[in-house]
Amino acid sequence: MLGMKTCDEVRLENLRRLVDEAQGLSNLIAKANGKLSRPVLYQILSGVKTAAGTPKNIGDDLARKIEKELKLERGWMDHEKEFQDFLPQGYIMPAELIRLITLYSQADRKGRDHILGVLEAATRTSTPTRNDRQQR
Repeated sequence: MLGMKTCDEVRLENLRRLVDEAQGLSNLIAKANGKLSRPVLYQILSGVKTAAGTPKNIGDDLARKIEKELKLERGWMDHEKEFQDFLPQGYIMPAELIRLITLYSQADRKGRDHILGVLEAATRTSTPTRNDRQQR
């Protein structure tokens, strides 16, 4: 049984989302006008262990600093983001797309790149379905 994510897990997931949206850690730091520490964020993203053997995490102070420097709402780093939060109100997403988004969000960077590559290749080689032709 999967439990709820811890605050540390949610913050790490949100940091990864910010890095992805900025298209890299360097761009994220630039977006924050250089006011975030590249070595600290890199260690957190890389899973560097502390002396106690636990992964470095984003504490309260760093979470608030990230929010402040990126002009995010206070507490943004602490809450899970659902992809539905970013859709227009009333939009009903097909089950296949929900599954795809879920798989993509669970994949690591290499897996995400692979998923995108497969989708790009599929769209280049796909032929219109009968349904597509009838709608034209």
